[in-house]
Parts: sequence; structure tokens; C-alpha cells
Amino acid sequence: MTEKESSIVDFELIEFQKIKDDHAKEVNEMKQNFQQLFNETIKKMLIELNEEKDKMGKLEVKNQSLENGMKILKEEMNEVGR
Repeated sequence: MTEKESSIVDFELIEFQKIKDDHAKEVNEMKQNFQQLFNETIKKMLIELNEEKDKMGKLEVKNQSLENGMKILKEEMNEVGR
């Protein structure tokens, strides 16, 4: 191989390495963006889940209060009926 051909091959190898490095950077950036989006989505879902859990807890308390009220009312009605 002549010196000129060797120089051309070296140049092409350098260019190929640059392309490879750029590709690796782009892939890494895409991975980071995906991970960030994934983390944000999971965080949002957990917040919504906790909000729903709180709502369910409040409904359970209200339901228990209504059941207790109905029980008291039935007892009072039974006492009046005696």
C-alpha cells in the first residue's frame, strides 16, 4: 500500500470512528431521554394512585359512618316499637 493509500485509509478510519462516536452519543442520549420520560410517567402514576387511595379511604370512612348511623337508627326504631 502506498503512503497516499495509507493516508486515505487512515482518514476513512478516523471518519468512521467519528460517525461511530456520534451514533453512540445519540443512542446514549435517547436512553437518557427514555429513562427520564419513564421516571416522570411512573411518578405521575404513583401520585394519581395515592390520590385515588386517599379518596377510597375517605369513602370508606363515610360508608362506615353511614352504617353506624343506620345501626343506631334501627336500634332506636326497635326501642320505639317495643
